[in-house]
Amino acid sequence: MSHPAHSNRPESVVYVQQANQTNTANKAISAGWWVLIFGFVVACIPLLGMLAWFLGAFLCLAAFILAIIGMANGRIGGGIFLLCGALIGAPLAYVVTPLISMAIFGKAAEPVKAGNEAPPAGFVPRDYKPK
Repeated sequence: MSHPAHSNRPESVVYVQQANQTNTANKAISAGWWVLIFGFVVACIPLLGMLAWFLGAFLCLAAFILAIIGMANGRIGGGIFLLCGALIGAPLAYVVTPLISMAIFGKAAEPVKAGNEAPPAGFVPRDYKPK
């Protein structure tokens, strides 16, 4: 965009257009971060398992697109930071987080050990001698 002194538009119109572009870029960058945070929260739910990885791929793609929109509207630094988060940080988080949550909460789903379980109904031990 050229300097306001070199355009035929009034100066206030030029500054309003620049403010709108910055506002759009801020919304795109913040929406991209919210998409990645939502994906991280979903990846923390242990019952979803592989669904978190499947959903994470689409959320990374959405954050990638929002980063490009933010960079196109003038937020280069924020767009590059979001782009790195979408391409490097989020995939690592989406792979590691379900594994950690299953390691923590997976203990509840373990079967009972053989020494602690009750015998089935009608079970009679071999060494049982009736009186």
